[in-house]
Amino acid sequence: MENKPMKLVLSGAPHFVTGNDIQKTMGMVIIALLPALAGGVYFFGPRALLVTAVSIVSAVAAEFLFRKALRRETHVSDLSAVVTGMLLALILPVSSPLWMAAVGSAFGIVVAKELFGGLGGNFANPALVGRAVLLMSWPAFMTRWSPSLHAAVVDATTTATPLGILKLGGTLADVMKSVGASGKPALYLQMFLGNHSGSIGETSALLLLLGAAFLVVTRVIDCADTSRHDRRDIRRILAVWTGPDLLSAGRRHPAGSLFHGHRLCHDPCDTYWQVGFWYRCGTHDGSHPPARQLP
Repeated sequence: MENKPMKLVLSGAPHFVTGNDIQKTMGMVIIALLPALAGGVYFFGPRALLVTAVSIVSAVAAEFLFRKALRRETHVSDLSAVVTGMLLALILPVSSPLWMAAVGSAFGIVVAKELFGGLGGNFANPALVGRAVLLMSWPAFMTRWSPSLHAAVVDATTTATPLGILKLGGTLADVMKSVGASGKPALYLQMFLGNHSGSIGETSALLLLLGAAFLVVTRVIDCADTSRHDRRDIRRILAVWTGPDLLSAGRRHPAGSLFHGHRLCHDPCDTYWQVGFWYRCGTHDGSHPPARQLP
């Protein structure tokens, strides 16, 4: 009997079989981000679309040119670069210079993704790496927040975010005044809907949760049935995650755990630990300790 040589196939993460290919999965993520982008346009005006378009074009061009320069096969059609550019734009202030959005997007693609082997080999989320570089290089631009066009009180071209007001020594009354809220219930409603200053796509917890629901329905985020014990603990986690800090778009913001934390190349395989992982992604940001002052 003839011995046929065995063939060993090496590939990057994720290591599982599914009916969805990368292009389809990334397309679903793009659809899930559209509500947040639409909210950014509504709250901050059409410039939000321009910043997003520049960021996406820069990401796609950077990936295409870098792989062409190294004589590698191009994969821009898988839409992963589009997702990176879109994610970066949604966590930028709407007043960001267009060149800065382009630089951050290209840096994230080339340095955080392609230099480590491309999709599945990146050591961190390219959009977050791009934002970190922009924040360290041009902090003045990255902390210049525009007020919502639909806020009850708009008396400045730039303003602090609600948590920024608390960080600078302001009170809860100052926060309510900044968004035109008459009381705590109205404040929480404004925070939940996203009608306040902040990044293009991160102010509205409602719109981000709508996108997350779409990912759950399409099983991009897998919420498979778990045991009764696991479901009880998961409910406890979600009870904390959906508390006042989520309403204030603060330390437990869904964007970090749902879109930047959920990545096929490094998610845990077990559903119970996936939820814990997403929760920590949303709560690990220590840049806003004043969130604890919110009742």
